[in-house]
Amino acid sequence: MMPNGDWYFGNWIMGEFIKGLARETWPNGNFYVGSFNNKAGKGRTMEGYGEFTWKTKNDKKYSGMWKDGKMHGIGKMEWKNGKVVYR
Repeated sequence: MMPNGDWYFGNWIMGEFIKGLARETWPNGNFYVGSFNNKAGKGRTMEGYGEFTWKTKNDKKYSGMWKDGKMHGIGKMEWKNGKVVYR
């Protein structure tokens, strides 16, 4: 568990995050499962393929590519009501 309440399950070496697959869960229930990268000056960021799930009344999930912690490139957004958008 991180000091801010996040849970991170992934690769560490001597107390530092390293590039690889992991799962991070935030206190509000949102979670990401996929690739992380530890970039100089930016810290741990979502990078490569991953799935982010927002736990809200309109639950939605983005499955696709990430760069610098943001959706980037090919992906799919799905809502609880069945709506799907490809990008």
